Amino acid sequence: MAAALVHADASMAAPCASGASPPKSEWCDYFVEYVPRGQRAVDPRISSRFGDAAPGDPDIRSFAFVISISKYDNLIDPKDRNLTGVRNDLPNIISFLKEQQFDEIIVLKDDQVTPETIRDVFDLYLIKQIRANQGRARFLFAYDGHGAPPSDPSLPGGLALSSIIGAQDSNPDHSFPLDELALKLKTIATFSLQSLALLGSCYSGGVLFPYRSSNYDTTYSLRPGAHVVAAARKDELAISYPDGRATFFFDSIISAVRQSKQPEYTFSFDTTADTVVLNNAIVRLGDVVNAINDALEKLQGQPYPRLRIAEMAPNKNFEGAFFFLINQAPTIARVANQLDTAHGGFRSGYRGRANGNSAGGAFGKYLKFDLDPKSMAAIEKTRSELVRSAIVKPASIDGNTGSSIKGKPAIVIFNVPETYRIRGVDLSQDNGKVDFRKLRDNDIRFVYLHATQGAGLVDPAFRSYREQAAKAGLLTGAYHVFSFCQPVADQMANLKEVIPADPAALPVAIDVEWVGRPALKSEETCNAPGDIRARLHDLADEIQRYTGKLPIFYAAPQAIRGLFDASFDRYSLWIASYSADVANKAVPSRSSNPWTLWQFTDRAQFPGTKKPVDLNAFFGNEAQFEAFREGRSNAALAATRTRPRR
Repeated sequence: MAAALVHADASMAAPCASGASPPKSEWCDYFVEYVPRGQRAVDPRISSRFGDAAPGDPDIRSFAFVISISKYDNLIDPKDRNLTGVRNDLPNIISFLKEQQFDEIIVLKDDQVTPETIRDVFDLYLIKQIRANQGRARFLFAYDGHGAPPSDPSLPGGLALSSIIGAQDSNPDHSFPLDELALKLKTIATFSLQSLALLGSCYSGGVLFPYRSSNYDTTYSLRPGAHVVAAARKDELAISYPDGRATFFFDSIISAVRQSKQPEYTFSFDTTADTVVLNNAIVRLGDVVNAINDALEKLQGQPYPRLRIAEMAPNKNFEGAFFFLINQAPTIARVANQLDTAHGGFRSGYRGRANGNSAGGAFGKYLKFDLDPKSMAAIEKTRSELVRSAIVKPASIDGNTGSSIKGKPAIVIFNVPETYRIRGVDLSQDNGKVDFRKLRDNDIRFVYLHATQGAGLVDPAFRSYREQAAKAGLLTGAYHVFSFCQPVADQMANLKEVIPADPAALPVAIDVEWVGRPALKSEETCNAPGDIRARLHDLADEIQRYTGKLPIFYAAPQAIRGLFDASFDRYSLWIASYSADVANKAVPSRSSNPWTLWQFTDRAQFPGTKKPVDLNAFFGNEAQFEAFREGRSNAALAATRTRPRR
């Protein structure tokens, strides 16, 4: 029954020229965008959140429902009758939703909007279509217009329709109750992976559910999420631009996305051409709202009301949030060829900066992100050459293995972190008490545990952590912090006393703490790169003989640039890199060894841990993860050996 609904638009004679099949033919004009199923490939930034499709699964589908009311002819005050900002918003909202790749955009305007029509669009079309999509749907609702204040302070108020005659109008045909809207939104959220409602009216906070304060819930896009963003509290007027060029609410949200100060990119670094390529950016809902509210705090004058954000469906099953696409051509910048190996850094003009332009509205100077003139010149100089060479394409990176490109292992890729489905944490005694079952229940697959350091130090939490993690069903691995001065034989003896040679365990990790020199001051004199490389190879050989598996090297970019060369390509690489500076994230070693594990943050918050933890992504799929666990070869490098078809 459900499957038939999903494909009803393909099997019925479409009454609309667009191909849409609404239950009423007069609704054809409501569809300002309709992309027939199967006609457009789903952007990988979207599809990666849904996981792999099973046989018979419906196509991923994105639905948007917009209500825009700019004419209120019955209001007493003439200045309230025509909302120029709302009228000017609508083309921009539609354009924005198309940029966000919504397949169906339904718009009701002015006199088209009645309580009956709103209910019918929800009940007869959207809820049925989204429910039939079996969880493989995104949904966005937007309201732009006046708000109806509540008749009683304990009530939520409503959306003011064009027939309303004033604030005290109690005619049920002249407004749509926010509490009824909340129920519709909650129903849709139940059947969608991600849902978002944007309410730009006065008093719109009446729709909000009690807010559970958790920034993680508003930024994590891999889990189902359902949120409402409101322009004001239920007893508060919304901000407006006096000149009517737009409404502050929608202008600020769209500008914050398009001109995001800190977008997250898929980016690559070509070690053969010293070129950074930024592509496929996203920005998260919580970051958008926080950016707007931070900007409001910086404005002088009256205290502006903050945008309000709350869960649309407060439920333990909704632990994620909406995200937005930033669709732009790849930004290509050439980095200086010379590397400062003494300090592990770039000599490069590439830096992001806040731009003073105010194209995004009253607070645009706080949100505009741009490159400095020197970097822009470098981009223009190299763009056509690199795009012609097919290293990148505007929509995606061909042959992307997750950490490199097939046939081009010198190109290192970093996708947006949660697009990687296999994730793990690393822990030491500093993390205190840990509930490993809760980690497992939050999509954590593996745990690396600090075991030993140098020739004599042992982490007292290692054995207990390892036992608890195994009982919780998590794969475990151990890591040893390398000493630059102590003999390899002594370090290996310490390691063998603590770390068992377990065939089921992940490969042992060798932690190389190098910041242009040994990180520990007591080891600063043991700083000859050639000697260090030889000792690292000796330790790796000993670990392989003991465990039967090739170890993995953990290092930050400075260590990779300063110490690792092609002789280390047989080993898997675990990179620690969470700087906002792309130049710091890139890995310009002179080898061609893509990363296997990426530690992308040291501030992850999870149920079951009282302190922030390090969070890591595995580059590839289940088969590649099993190959990594077996420890016979470098799985990330092996993934690059099949060239993409031309």
